[in-house]
Amino acid sequence: MSSKHTGIRLWLHIIAPVFLMLLASEGSADMFGWFKRYDVLLSPEVQGRITLAGAPVEHVKVFRETTYDGHTLESVTTDGDGRFFFPVRTTRSSTPGKPFDEQRLRQVLVAEYQGQDYLLWYYVTARLSGEVVINEKLRSLSCDLNDEEISHHFTMVENPDFTHNISSICRW
Repeated sequence: MSSKHTGIRLWLHIIAPVFLMLLASEGSADMFGWFKRYDVLLSPEVQGRITLAGAPVEHVKVFRETTYDGHTLESVTTDGDGRFFFPVRTTRSSTPGKPFDEQRLRQVLVAEYQGQDYLLWYYVTARLSGEVVINEKLRSLSCDLNDEEISHHFTMVENPDFTHNISSICRW
């Protein structure tokens, strides 16, 4: 028998089954991270209030869009006091375990009022487990439809040499 056939036979009968067992075992999946799924915080809880010249605005449709591995879109309507709420949004993903992954998480909040869209929140991050300042800001959005959309820069608690950069009409 030729050495070529011996090499193939060795691969088929010994190496391949061992390799497949390693891949299939949970231990190796964790070790290599190929099949492991991670919790990803798409958005913390969101609480806000929409006003127009300081007066609460009822029946404003507010959309929350998150993008990571896919796209999610949810909507709520403001109550009589202009308040709205979205619960925490998470997902399970194998993407963080992929080598050289540079996927970003995108969070967008938009209010639709009388046919016009107002940007309440636009943020992109590589962090998938939540950030102190982002959690705080999203729990206390105060959005007047007359306010100008500006870029806000908040110091990162996790790394004070950097800032979170958020576009919004909201204030805190």
